[in-house]
Amino acid sequence: VCSCQEDQPEDTLSIAFEVRGEGTAWLARRPVGHSVDVLGLLGNGFDIRPEGRYLLVGGGIGVPPMRGCAQYTGGRSTAILGFRSKDRAILLDRFEEDCIDIQIATDDGSLGYHGFVDALVRQELEKDHRYQGWFAGAGIAYGYSWILGRHWNLEAEEGTILPVLCYTNCESAELFLNGKSYGKKAYAYPAYGMTQRYGHFDKTPIPLNTGDLFLSWDVPYEPGCIEVVGYRNGQASARYSVRTAGEPALIRGESYCSELKADGRQVGQIEVSILDRDGNFCYQADTELTVKVEGMARLLGVDNGNPANTQSMRGSKIRAFHGRAFVVVQSDARSGECQVRVTAKGLGESIVRLTFV
Repeated sequence: VCSCQEDQPEDTLSIAFEVRGEGTAWLARRPVGHSVDVLGLLGNGFDIRPEGRYLLVGGGIGVPPMRGCAQYTGGRSTAILGFRSKDRAILLDRFEEDCIDIQIATDDGSLGYHGFVDALVRQELEKDHRYQGWFAGAGIAYGYSWILGRHWNLEAEEGTILPVLCYTNCESAELFLNGKSYGKKAYAYPAYGMTQRYGHFDKTPIPLNTGDLFLSWDVPYEPGCIEVVGYRNGQASARYSVRTAGEPALIRGESYCSELKADGRQVGQIEVSILDRDGNFCYQADTELTVKVEGMARLLGVDNGNPANTQSMRGSKIRAFHGRAFVVVQSDARSGECQVRVTAKGLGESIVRLTFV
């Protein structure tokens, strides 16, 4: 049972529920005007600024609470809703009243996007970074925000506040953007207590302001270098940094294995990345790549990981998706060397050499 919306003029509260057992079956049989005892509302509350612009995400029984959030945002929110199938979709007309856009995903593809809502969420946040916050309903078992990954090229105005997430097994971590520290964060668990006497800590306590899954900072976006430093026992023990990439300038092809069996079956897998002139990964690149195989192998297929791709995977051309593409070649049963050439207009070529023995 979930609260759905608050009808303030009539001092009433709407709820939505699904008949799943004896309790909800009993509730469904109650006539209009029947009185029931209610214990609630339960859960942790949160503040919504009426002037904010939010991305509301819900699935199944997690959809109704998002309807209440939509009421308070004055038509400035986008809702991404997930259901098992078209006949299980609920409250769509209500969301249309209060949201500027509604995107729907169904497990069986009978309505909207065929798949789960996480794909739609990623697409929306990659397209538009101006959301001031997002909420996930009870049916969504994940959270999405900017995660410190392989790139720092965002289509966002400078100064836009972005939550940056860091996953680490260090005791604490510190985030830097262009040399400026945004403070150390630490996990809530394990929490080190006092020793010897009241107020004495063997380790300097760091404010614990997050759970035990990830660390998070709110950062005003600006191009440059973002870096996280992990600490153990007060000493820096790990670093990870990403720089804003310039225009695409180079192609890099890499294979995890350069020596393969010449048995007519084994395949070589080549990952292709597009880089700027300084070697930074160009996440924004969608350049078309051409693949040519010379020597003791044949081109088996190409791919780019784009679920909306319509190019043939058996062809020799593929458009990069978020700066990457994938090439698979197969032994033709002869021993010797194979050269895989990947070219693109204005980016030169990359040659990967494989040896079949």
